[in-house]
Order: sequence, then structure tokens, then C-alpha cells
Amino acid sequence: LIAIVLSVAPAAAIVGFVPLALLYLAFSQLVSEHTRRVNVEFLYETAQNIHNTPDFEEAITSLLDRSLTSFHADFGSVLLKRPDSSQWMSFCVGQTSGGVSSIATAPRWTPPRGSARVLDRRKTTTSERRLLDQFVADHALVSTLMVKGEEVGMVIVADHGTNEAPFSEDDRRLFELLASQVAIGVENTQLERSLGVLTRLEEELRHQANHDALTGLANRPMLHSVLTQTANIDQAILLIDLDDFKVINDSLGHAAGDDVLIEVARRLRAAVRSDDLVARLGGDEFAIALSTSVTRERAVEAAERACALLAAPMTICGRQVRIHASIGVAVSTTGMPLEELLRSADVAMYQAKNSGKGRHKLFESGMNDSARERLQIITGLQHAVERNELVVEYQPIINLRQQTNIAVEALVRWNHPELGRLGPDRFIPFAEESGAITPIGNWILGQACVDIAGLKNAEGAPLELHVNVSPQQISSSEFVETVTSTLTNTHLDPRRLVLEITEKTALVDSSAVLNNVSALRTLGIQLALDDFGTGYSSLAAAHSFPLDLIKIDQLFVRALTSESEASLVRAILAMADSLELAAVAEGVETNDQLEKLIQLGCPFGQGYLFAPAMSLEHLRAWQLSDAHDLIVARGKLDSDDPSHRSNSAQRSPLAGTRIV
Repeated sequence: LIAIVLSVAPAAAIVGFVPLALLYLAFSQLVSEHTRRVNVEFLYETAQNIHNTPDFEEAITSLLDRSLTSFHADFGSVLLKRPDSSQWMSFCVGQTSGGVSSIATAPRWTPPRGSARVLDRRKTTTSERRLLDQFVADHALVSTLMVKGEEVGMVIVADHGTNEAPFSEDDRRLFELLASQVAIGVENTQLERSLGVLTRLEEELRHQANHDALTGLANRPMLHSVLTQTANIDQAILLIDLDDFKVINDSLGHAAGDDVLIEVARRLRAAVRSDDLVARLGGDEFAIALSTSVTRERAVEAAERACALLAAPMTICGRQVRIHASIGVAVSTTGMPLEELLRSADVAMYQAKNSGKGRHKLFESGMNDSARERLQIITGLQHAVERNELVVEYQPIINLRQQTNIAVEALVRWNHPELGRLGPDRFIPFAEESGAITPIGNWILGQACVDIAGLKNAEGAPLELHVNVSPQQISSSEFVETVTSTLTNTHLDPRRLVLEITEKTALVDSSAVLNNVSALRTLGIQLALDDFGTGYSSLAAAHSFPLDLIKIDQLFVRALTSESEASLVRAILAMADSLELAAVAEGVETNDQLEKLIQLGCPFGQGYLFAPAMSLEHLRAWQLSDAHDLIVARGKLDSDDPSHRSNSAQRSPLAGTRIV
């Protein structure tokens, strides 16, 4: 048609074509301007999105989504190198598997640094084609990501041949600008992450400096800091020391000990208000600083709650464990020096420990004398053995039916150069606390074996020897060897030795303790459970531990006049009989108690009614005197003659003795 018009009227055709050409050029310019504006808006929004979106992964994913629309591509991906690693990670959208992959395949080819490339499968080199094959693409826009002159990754958008024409030069230039924005985002993200790491590290270091790593509680420096900041107001502090915690570590292992400490920390938090400070000072020592409404009453209530919560059984490594704590409470007045407050709580805590453990004490001024004495005792214990200040005394154990002395219990005394003669209740707890109990216990065992090896009763029968053994001793790997060598050196028959242990030792399910006990019993040594009935789990200990006899605590013996207490002793004796265990009643002091024990069928007893603890010399004299001829209640056992029973019942077992 155009040819006909030109042939017929060439001038008119040219005049008519000019407006069309101008219209086409104007439209092209309009489209180009619109495209340019769209591209500028795209770059601006991309830059804003990368810099303002806090989540880097979200920003990259959004950028790739917009890129697919702008470049009419099928999929896009950003691949980043992991710092200090040969691995890559990828962000993908489109027809390939989308999302974030923490481990991605490295690109098989990358364009020259700092430039974007248009790849067309029909015109690519072999190296470029490998990249297209990797992404299953026919056309692609590819650019490296450069940060501070280092290649950190690559960005690619591509299609699978849906577009007949490859990407244009304008697309390449726009893509290159887009890649630079992504690189800036990566650089900023790395900086932010570095700053974040430094901030977190600083916070962690600050937390570690002020908190205990195991329990997460505040530590000693933080406790001191808090108390110093509140020094101008009334304060209250509770110092908490776990009783016999070393037994847990020695028997169950340090991992179990750590579990106990973690559980203790949890219970202490539960015992106080959320704004009170709970701290671990080290080892098995804890502290609580009350924050508000500080009064003596509130401090004591907090201590009572802590004691109660800690006393409840806890399951550690599949075993039930009971932990008790001694708690010292001190309440300050305004202006009291921090050192004095802490010292007062420490004094009260040791007062609680010396009063029987598992309890709390509120500081009183008179306790300072006890604190000085405690220090004096602990210091002196370190040299008591080598200075020959310790002596062993022996208290007879009596066969109640036959009225004969069949054994003695070794009891240590300390002739302190300044404090005078001290009984075991005055210094043994400090020996256990300070670690001096093992050498002292081993010395007692050796001395007692030497003294009693050749001693016999009035009938000529060798006496059995009872020796108390601490939990630290029996859990020691060297204890069996110590006992064996002692028996060998003293020529004491192992069958004459009875080792008395506490309930706490009997309940420890430890391979070290059980192996030692098994080895001792193989030698023929007997085991006795001391102070039976005073603990929470005496019955469990009697059932689960390989014992030969139990010793009924003197608290039950003293109350035998009560029918309820008599029933309890009767039940203990019945249980012992069913378990084929011998029973010894401790603390027998009156004829009435003796008669009641005989009526209940108790086979053995010891106490001041028969004889006090005495030196070896006095024990030998007692054996030769008529004091050992104990016929107090024989009439009740051997005769139905009322007059015989009456006379026998009135005779004192110490009649004729000259022992004072």
C-alpha cells in the first residue's frame, strides 16, 4: 500500500509519514522515560529495603522477588561465602527450590570482579555454560559481590528459555547497580553482626564476671557489690553451707555433685522473693541477701523456708539423695560495716552446724566467743595427733541376758592444751569440716586395735571392738588397705572388729563405698548402723545396706517409760530380728530402762548404768573387779522366784566398783 501511494503521489506520502514518525519517536521516548523511572524507583526501593529491613534474609528475598518482575526472569539467587569457610549459603526465589539453604554448592563460574555479565547459551564459552547448566538456565544476568575488594558472593537472575531474546545492555547496567546495592547490604550486615557479636560478647563477659557459671546465680563479687550499694539501709544476709556435701562428691562423683548444686540453687530461688539476691560463694556455700522489708522475723522465715526446701529428697543420677544445710542469719542496723555483717552470719552458720546441722541460727553477740573457740579447735586439730593430745577411751557393751561384757566401743577424747579435755561432740564436727577426720580416724582405729587385741572378758572370751568410721574414711580408696595393714600389724582377728557407720554413709549408693564395704566384709569385719532411728531413712538403710547390727539411739531408750516409745523400740527390735540383725541399746542409765529392754528382748546394751567410757588401764581394772559381774535382771530371765527377782532388780550393776 505504501509503495502504491509513493508511486502515485510521492509528495503527499512523505507529508503523511512525517507525523507518524514523530508520533512513534514520541511514544518511544515516553516508554524509555517510563522504563528509566521504573528502574530508578526499583533501585531506590531496593536500596531502602536492604538498608532498613532488620532481617537481612528477608531483605534479600524481597529484592529477588522484585528482580524477577523487573527483569522478566524465572528465578533468582544470591550466593554468599561463609566467613572462614569453604562453604556457601544461598537465598533463592522462583522456580528453583526457594528459601535459604545453609549449605549450597559453590558456583561453577563467576564473572570478572566488579562487573555484571549477560549470558546467552547460544553465545557462551564453555566456562559460562557450566554456570548455566548448574542453574538449568538459557539466559542469565550474573554479577559478583565485592566487599572491600574481596569477592564475597554472586547474584544471578535467569530464565529457562521462556524469553526469546536475552537480557539487554540496559538490563545489564541496571543489574550491575543492583549487585552493588546487595554488596553494600552484605557489608553492612557483616558490620552489624560483628558489632552484635561484640555486644553479646561484652554482655556475656559482664554476666560471667558477676555470676556463677554452674548455677547461674550471682557470685561473691556481685553479692559484695549489691550489699555495698545498700549499706545505708538495714540489711539481712543468710549464709548457707551444705552439710556433708563432700560425701556426695566422694561417693557419687563430681558430676552428681554439680547436679546437686544446681538443684540447691533452684530451691533457694524458690525460698525467697524474686527481688532478693541468691548467690553462690563457691564450693557448697551459698548466700541470700534480702532486698526489702528487712526484719529479723522475715530473715528467720526465709531461713526456715530454705531449710525445709533443701531437706526434701532430690533425685540425682537416678538415686534419691537428701541434702541438709546449716544457715547463719545476720541482720544489720544502718551503717554496720559489710565485713561485720558477713562475719556475724558466718559465726551464726557455724553455730547452726555445731548444733546438729540441718538448721538455722540467728546471730547473737555471745556467738563471737564460740567463733573464736571454733578457730582455736580447727587450728589445733592439725597437730593433735603428732602432739599426742588425743586419747582413746572404751565403753563396755553388755550382753543383757548373760550379764557379761562382750565388746567395747572406742571413743576419742582430746586433751586440748588451752580448752582442757574435750569430748568428741566438741571437735569431731570440726574435724569433718576441715578434712582432719581421716588422719584422726585412722589413728583411733590403729590405737584401739593395739589396746584391745589381747584383751578378754572375765569368762576369757576375746572382746569385740567397735570403732566409729566417718563417711570420708569409708569412701576413701585407701581405707581397705589401711584397715588391712592395721589388723595385720596389731594381730587383731578381723571378726572381732565392728565398724560403726552413720545413716548418711549407709544410704550412699556409690561404687567406692560399696566396693570398700564388700572388701571389708570379705575380711570378716562386721558393720553396725549407729544412732538408728534418728534419721529420715534409718529403715531404708537397714534394708539396703549389708549390716550386721543396729544401735538404737539413746533418745528412744530414755523415753522407754512411755508406752508409745516402748512400742517403737519393740518395732525396731522386731525389724532387726526379721533382718537377722543384732541390736544394741545405747545410753542405758537406769534399772527401769534395763528391765524394760530385757522385757522387750533387746540382746545388748551400753551406757552409764554399766560403765562409763574409761581408759585402757581402768578398763582392765574394771574387768578384774566385781563391777563386771552384772546380774541386775538375771532373776527375770532365769528364775521365777519372786524374792530372787526382787533382790536382783535392786542391785546396782556398778555395786563395788571403784571407777569414777
